[in-house]
Amino acid sequence: MQTAVSLPQTSSLRSWLYLFSLVPGVLTIAGNFTGGYWAWANLLFSFVGLALIERIAPQVRDNAPADEGYRLPNLILALHTALPLFTVGSLLLGAYTGLLSGWVLVGAILSTGTHSGSSAIVVAHELCHRKEVAWRWGSRWLLFTAMNPYFYVAHVKGHHKLVATHEDPASARRGENLYAFALRSIIGQTRETWTFEVERLRAAKASPYGLRHYYIGAMVLTVLLVVLLFLLSPLVALAFVGQGVLACFLLEYTNYIEHYGLSRTKVNGVLERVMPVHSWEANHATRFLLVDLSRHPDHHHFGARPYHQLRSHAEAPQLPTGYSGMIWPALVPPVFF
Repeated sequence: MQTAVSLPQTSSLRSWLYLFSLVPGVLTIAGNFTGGYWAWANLLFSFVGLALIERIAPQVRDNAPADEGYRLPNLILALHTALPLFTVGSLLLGAYTGLLSGWVLVGAILSTGTHSGSSAIVVAHELCHRKEVAWRWGSRWLLFTAMNPYFYVAHVKGHHKLVATHEDPASARRGENLYAFALRSIIGQTRETWTFEVERLRAAKASPYGLRHYYIGAMVLTVLLVVLLFLLSPLVALAFVGQGVLACFLLEYTNYIEHYGLSRTKVNGVLERVMPVHSWEANHATRFLLVDLSRHPDHHHFGARPYHQLRSHAEAPQLPTGYSGMIWPALVPPVFF
């Protein structure tokens, strides 16, 4: 049976623990440059090793914020922002040179896609809530490397307002399986992004269908890159698209478990405020590898709170395991239900 432990009342320890979030990236790069069985390293680490850790390691519920400043937490975010240059870059290089081929290339694509889904998109989620323009551009860059053209707009303008309602495509309904949800969520968030951008540009008296439209701009850049990679080598283009598809699926898997079956009610026609009870929480030791994304209730309760200050809420519904372990039952709907 798992127990809960607290960190010493020092902010520096909590901040330093987030450095473990860089381990999957290191494994991915090492596997892509080494080839062989090592190409599968990050996939196995992320969904087997971490899932086992979540089962046996005590949960860490400490709420002491990092009060030494933003330097180390921001440095960690900056390192994550640079990682796709090396994780995705080493995948494409390996596919081009032939170091990664056959089942080795499959493992490299899966390991790289796992990293893009658990680092690039997770950190992009953190950065899209920041006020600083540079951080928001970092969010766009990370989503571009993961081939995601809709999250940046739909998450902030749609999901945070409509979370835990049937109007929110990124909130899973009770009895809905992962695969049906992922399809509905992608289509719904794409529609939201298109609509929000048209409204924004019209309000700014600009053309609503030009490259300033975020979805159009992102898609044009993505298609151009894929075409260029295809001209270089069809296998290289396939590797890039493959890791991006997996990354986007992992994003929707994450959306699925974060709000599954939870709903907000209306009182006299007014939708209740978003509270910690409207998101699932996980305080397993692996929370540090996802820069505390699993403290999702506090994120929705206080959207501007940075990851290294997120708190655990006793009233929030608790997942039986962390995000790594939850994927196995989620893939088999009867087990998950």
